[in-house]
Amino acid sequence: MYAAWCCLESHSSTISRPRIFGASPAQWRKQRKLDQAKGLLESTREAVTGIGLAVGYDSTSHFISEFKKQFGMTPGQFRAAIDAAGP
Repeated sequence: MYAAWCCLESHSSTISRPRIFGASPAQWRKQRKLDQAKGLLESTREAVTGIGLAVGYDSTSHFISEFKKQFGMTPGQFRAAIDAAGP
């Protein structure tokens, strides 16, 4: 009760979150970072390294690997597909 009053999460809210969002908190955060990166790839010409850093990845290779697992292509391939599709 006190945790809710102080705007802190209680233990029970942490436990119920995976059922609400369909993923663990870590999976949810990773998905959010990758979705944000996808948006930046679509809307900017920022380098892949810069986008990875901007969304919270310290390692470019880890960012590329996680992006490929999620979307089936590397960030560079994703951007090339967007460029090929045109405006």
